[in-house]
Amino acid sequence: AAAVTGGSSAVDRLRRCQRSSVTNRRCADCTERGPTYVCLDFQTFVCQSCSGIHREFGHRIKSISLSEWTEPEVTVIEAGGNDRAAQIWLARWNNDSYPEPDSSDLSSVRDFIKLKYKDKSWYRNFACGQVEGVQPNIAKSAAASVTAEAKTEAVAEAFVARVEPKVTVSDLLSGDTPKGASNGTTLDIAVPVQSFNIAPASPPDLGF
Repeated sequence: AAAVTGGSSAVDRLRRCQRSSVTNRRCADCTERGPTYVCLDFQTFVCQSCSGIHREFGHRIKSISLSEWTEPEVTVIEAGGNDRAAQIWLARWNNDSYPEPDSSDLSSVRDFIKLKYKDKSWYRNFACGQVEGVQPNIAKSAAASVTAEAKTEAVAEAFVARVEPKVTVSDLLSGDTPKGASNGTTLDIAVPVQSFNIAPASPPDLGF
């Protein structure tokens, strides 16, 4: 095995990563325990049988103890693992509707791996929140509709603000004609004026 930085061999680091999680101690794609291989494409620990099927699909496979490892490869596996891969590739999977295959049934294992990775039947990309099989055009159309509606409301509000007159108390008292808020257009607004009948005061009685 190729040595890596940090004074620890690649095998030691991979074994430590495998022991750190219960899911890493069993195959990512079947019920076999104690996987001895790693699938670099998905950063998963897999058994010997599943490693052969992965090779059939063109996926990169390495033996934990027999292959040579580089520092970047080990770092990627340490950041991945079976649990993280399952969150992505089995995000919508249900064991009741499609049971996990037994390691002795290679035909079922092959079908399961094909559905899981090739067909992306249960895949969810958490990076962008996109579920596989949902057409991006639908999301784009929805976003465009919301944007257009927002623009329409903004234009309407701007129009109302432009033509709506602002009449102040001083305008009414001074008798000035109110004007538009922004364009200075004279607006014909009838301001009701209430008349008051005030009787003249009687002259004072001087006693003559």
